[in-house]
Amino acid sequence: SSTPTPVMVRVYSLTGVLVRELVREGVAPGEYVVGWDGADRDGRPVPPGVYIAVMTAGSFRGMQRLIVPRR
Repeated sequence: SSTPTPVMVRVYSLTGVLVRELVREGVAPGEYVVGWDGADRDGRPVPPGVYIAVMTAGSFRGMQRLIVPRR
């Protein structure tokens, strides 16, 4: 059994404003899928555009560009 690693997945606007925190917990090593419904932390749909998902897990830091299309 492996020790859980603190993991955070957050979505930011291109101006650096935190839009929503998707994950903040200790997670065992492995492969996971995290979904985002395109809503902010209050459950409101975000405007169309580009957002950045940032994941930190221990010393690892990764980023992914997310595109929210016009509805």
